[in-house]
Amino acid sequence: MTPFECKQCLKRMHCVIILPTYNNAGTIIDVVSNVQRYCDDVIVVNDGSTDETALLLGRCKNIAVVTHKENSGKGAAIQSGFNAALRCRFHTKHSGYHARYAITMDADGQHHAEDIISFAEEIKKYPDCLLIGRRVSELTTGKIPLGNRIANRFSDFWFAVATGRRLRDTQSGFRLYPLQKIRMLCVSSRRYDFEIEVIVKSSWNRIQIRSVPVHVNYPSDRISHFHPLKDFLRITRLNTLLVLRALLWEYPLSFFRCRTFSENKSSIRQNVTHSADSNII
Repeated sequence: MTPFECKQCLKRMHCVIILPTYNNAGTIIDVVSNVQRYCDDVIVVNDGSTDETALLLGRCKNIAVVTHKENSGKGAAIQSGFNAALRCRFHTKHSGYHARYAITMDADGQHHAEDIISFAEEIKKYPDCLLIGRRVSELTTGKIPLGNRIANRFSDFWFAVATGRRLRDTQSGFRLYPLQKIRMLCVSSRRYDFEIEVIVKSSWNRIQIRSVPVHVNYPSDRISHFHPLKDFLRITRLNTLLVLRALLWEYPLSFFRCRTFSENKSSIRQNVTHSADSNII
């Protein structure tokens, strides 16, 4: 799929790109420019930046900008982007539409815009899925920081405990969300813990989650806004609450549903389809 074909595909699928940004003045122009090669509809959420981000965004053409007066966190920025995507009316050649899907990407240049094509191809085959960009080692530029590796394995483990299923790279921010389904989940986290909560609750609500291999760039001078202590403690607290809910409610509910379905199926087979009584004419 060429960049032009990707643009047309995302138009037909009613998909927009959301870029949450906080003090990414050094990369935001290049990221927006690269993304616009693959998608016409771009929403940038300026999450209270104190550098020149706002000034630079004012020079960008054909983008929608949502501005937070103060830094509210990545999760809050993504949710503001979702609200804008559902509220704004985007236009094709013949009609207008509200977004059905949103692809989120980091604004620090970590993600490669050409991987948008992979998301477009995958969502055509599996509509209304939640797609997560899985960082593959052979596609990664630069050494993955040790803290990222540890945090990612930690997150993958607790996701498996909370949902009973395995998923790699649960901390990846390169994702495609089915907006109408996501808005029904009541996700309350506002910082980095948002990306954990949203996929756990998606799994609980039977939203199919699939992985898409993506490239990642880890330059030595990359700036991360992840606070190792505060954000790790926040994510740990969230995982504890999610696992407790899973053990006390989601797992028993899932067992009850499966058992009820099995019992109903057995009852129908015994009393209806294989009944010994003669049909009444």
